[in-house]
Formats: sequence, C-alpha cells, structure tokens
Amino acid sequence: MSQTDKLPIAQAVKSSWKFASASWMPVLPVFLIKSLVTAGFVSSVGSAAQPNGLLVLLGLLVVLFLEIASMTLMLRLAVRAEYEGFLGIQLGPDEGRMVLAQLLFGFLMWLVILIVGFVVFALASAYLSTTIPDIAAIQNDEEAFLKAVVAAFQTPAGTIVAVIMAIAFLFPILLIVSRLVTFPAAVIAERRIMIFDTWAWTKGYSLQIMIALVAACLPFFLLVHGGQYIVSVIIGLDAGFLITGDELMSASRMQAFMVLFMAGMLSMPVNLVFSGLSAFMYNGFKPR
Repeated sequence: MSQTDKLPIAQAVKSSWKFASASWMPVLPVFLIKSLVTAGFVSSVGSAAQPNGLLVLLGLLVVLFLEIASMTLMLRLAVRAEYEGFLGIQLGPDEGRMVLAQLLFGFLMWLVILIVGFVVFALASAYLSTTIPDIAAIQNDEEAFLKAVVAAFQTPAGTIVAVIMAIAFLFPILLIVSRLVTFPAAVIAERRIMIFDTWAWTKGYSLQIMIALVAACLPFFLLVHGGQYIVSVIIGLDAGFLITGDELMSASRMQAFMVLFMAGMLSMPVNLVFSGLSAFMYNGFKPR
C-alpha cells in the first residue's frame, strides 16, 4: 500500500468480521478449554488462604501456553488457512516465535503505560492541588481524600480534565497498537520474529488504522463487559460494568469461576476479529 493510498476502513472491518464468523467453530473447543482452565485456576488461587507456590507457577505456565496456542491458532487460520494439531493446538516454532514476539511487545507496552501513567498522574495532581483547598490535611484520611477527589472531578471543569486525562492515557497506547497491528500476522506469515520491522509499514496510516481497530473491536469489547455484568447480576455478585480484581477476590469461588469463564468465552470474538484485522493489514502493508 503506497503512501498515497487510503486505507479501506470499511473493507478492513468487514474482512475481520467475516473471518470471525467463518472461524469461530474451529477455535471454539480451544477457547472452551482455555476458559475452563483459566477460570478454575484463578478462582482456586483467589479462594486459597495460602496457595502453593509451585502449583501457582505451573498453573500460570499452562494458562500462558493456552493463551499463546489459541492466539497462534487463530493467526494460522487467518494467514495460512491452516488447522493442524490437536484441535489446532501445536507446540512448535510458531508458538515459540509468538512467545518471544509477545514478550517484546509486552515490554514495549509496559514502558509506554509507565510513561503515560506518570504524565496522567502529574496532570491529575496539578488539577487537584488547585481544586482541593488543603489537600495536605486530608491526604492521610483515605475516605475524606477519595470523597474530595470524586467531588473535584464531578464539576464541569473536572469532567473536562477527566476527558483530557482519558485521551492522554488511551491515545498513545492505541497509537502503538495501530502502528504494530501487522506484527502478529507477520510473525506467522514470515516465520520469524517481527515487531519493529513492521513499524515502518504503517507510517502515515495511524489514524485510519485506529478508526478501523475501534470500529472492528469495540462492539465485541462491550459484549465482553456487558456479558460479565449480566452474569454477575444473575449469580448475585455486586459488581459494576467493569469488574475489578478486588470484587473478584471478595466473591465466592463459584461466582469468580462463572464470571471468569464467561469473560473467557466472550473474548473469543474480540480475538478472532483482531486476528482477522492483523492478517488484512499485513496483506495490505507488507512490502511487495
């Protein structure tokens, strides 16, 4: 795709959704296994008074393997139309390369979030210091401090600052994801670890890719959190639309298992759509 071309956003979204609708049945067994294992592991560890360190480590490795295996399975389907191994799961070079690529990507995102988080915290601190008259007097009183912070952000000016903070936090993250959207598909297609190689491919298309990412994936993100909320209401877990770790820790083992299992299953469309989108972008941006 040359620098003068326009990214076909509607076609990209349509292609990713088409891949998801055509591929959900082959990947369903893997997501069922992954969701059961992850929900069982997390709910067991959370409810245990003193979890066994070795068992926790083994459980984490199994969960991470299933995560990488399912991701690689979807990308193989999207890029090569291959479905080999036990339920599509393999333990081969593709998985090894994907682990290393995702570790590098995760480290990059950690650095970005750290920097962005510092900027947002500084912005919030500057605003609160001008809004709360005597912030030093209540900073050791957690209840009073939280009450003052909530009141400060409920004003019209506070709402504007909150929106600016949200944009300042989310935009750099979405920018990095958009510039590197092709790397998962590239790792599978090129059969080598590729991350920063793909950065130059998407130069000049960041905004268009961000729009395509949001348009393709946002409905399914809402589905995940909406499904979690509905399940939490049904099973009597007092949680909001965005369930926190503290809420899960305070839930019973069965409640935590049900919410986590449902979240794992509902994440399947998001992962399929992103895999299809990564493959579409790779085919459009890779150098000819």
